[in-house]
This record gives sequence, C-alpha cells and structure tokens, in this order.
Amino acid sequence: MSYKVVAFDLDGTLINSRREITEQSMRAIEQIRQQGMKVVIVTGRHHVAVRAYHHQLGLDTPVVCCNGTYLYDFKNDCVIHGNPIGNDIAAQIVDFMDHDSINMLMYTTGAMNYQRVDDNIAGLQEWSRTLAPELRPVMLQADLAQIVSSGETIWKFVATGDDTDLIRSKVTEIETKLPLSCEWSWSNRVDLSAAGNTKGNQLAQLLNDWQIEPSELIAFGDNGNDMSMIQLAGVGVAMGNAVEPLKAAADYVTDDHDNEGVAKGLAHFFDIA
Repeated sequence: MSYKVVAFDLDGTLINSRREITEQSMRAIEQIRQQGMKVVIVTGRHHVAVRAYHHQLGLDTPVVCCNGTYLYDFKNDCVIHGNPIGNDIAAQIVDFMDHDSINMLMYTTGAMNYQRVDDNIAGLQEWSRTLAPELRPVMLQADLAQIVSSGETIWKFVATGDDTDLIRSKVTEIETKLPLSCEWSWSNRVDLSAAGNTKGNQLAQLLNDWQIEPSELIAFGDNGNDMSMIQLAGVGVAMGNAVEPLKAAADYVTDDHDNEGVAKGLAHFFDIA
C-alpha cells in the first residue's frame, strides 16, 4: 500500500509523559517527510498549545484542533474552517456543568480560558515557562459566563476533575439536552464541542481538500477521541498505552509513548533507520 499522509495525536501519542517529542521520533518523522509524506497533527488541544510542537517539527501543514472543531493554518494564523459552539448553547453548558468538583475550560479563538488552576493547568503552565515567549500558549483565568455573554467565538469546553463518575453523569445528561459531541480525551477529562465535530470528520475534509483517499492515511492515537481517525485511516495505529477499545479497533499496536512508540511504529511501515 502506498501512503501519503501520517496523522499524529499529541498527548499520550507523539509527546511523552514529560510533554516532549523525543529525538528518535523527530528523526523518524523527518525521514518520512523526506520520503514525501505529509505529516499532520490532529489533537484535542487549542492551537495556542500546539504551536511549539508544530514549530519544533518544522511542519507547514495545517493542524486539526479541538477534536476536529477547527482546522488551523499557522502560516497565516487563521482558522481555515470550523464548527464552533453557538453562544446560546455555550451559556447552557456553563450553567449546567457548574459544580465545585468540576473545573471547566473554555477555548475561544485566542486563548484557553479556565476557572481555576488544577494539576492539568499547573502542568501546562510549567511546560509553557520552558518555551520561547512567542511559542507560549495564552492561558487565562476567567469568568466563563462573562466571556460567553461577550459574544466571542467558542470552540470547545473541557470538563475535568477527580470525580469522574460525576463528570460522566453530567456529560451523559447534557448530551440528551443539547446538540453536542462529547469525547473522553484523558482519564479524567471530557471534551464538549458542537455536534458532528470529531478528529475523523475534520481530517477527512482535509484529505478531500488535498484529493487524498483515507486509504492513503496512517493515523496514530491513544484515547477515545482518536477513535474516529483510527477508523477513518487506511491503517490505524494504537499506542501501547492506548485505551483498550482503541487497541481493538486499530490495525497495529506499537509501543507506548514513553518507549518510542511513534518511532517504532513508523519503522514498521516505512524504510527508515
């Protein structure tokens, strides 16, 4: 089979538990690019939290952000196309998910807005301080309801917390009330976006723009929000640390993200050193 595109999730896949892309992964990706492969980042992250990795890899391809909510072009610093959450629906999300045990994040066009600092936000802040100023993500502690009322474009919410049973219950209920796409992106985090938004759908649109068939795609992922692109791809690769349903759906399972799973997976499909 001839492949033309390789897509990578970020957290738990391309980056390890230290939020790093390893040198071995960098070399493997550079080698497949030299062989003509297009490399695409497909992530649940906001583009401001992807810029540093896109720059590190030297990519010129657009990025699928927020689980397929929008496609972002770093060359021109603009959204190519996307499907945001309507402000009326966003207001209902903020109200319904309000709970002391749930920390809500809201992604607007220019920033990641959060209610309070938790372990995830603290870790991102620590990582951000290691970056050059122009690559640091914009993260703001804010009143989410106030931002919604201002009319800003809202791409995605994240509900996170230690009480995963509560989060699951709330998300299950809100899905019956509002037209949303809700996907687990980590063990204690659920992403909420407008109905129909998935990594697979946005990636399929990008492939169509490039006139490339899904059968010519290899996709790497580790979590529930990667299922749509694993199923889309001609070859779906699950990381060794992936959730079991994703492993079951994948065509190949590589090593985990802390043991060079990406580089080993690429070496399985491509002639690289």
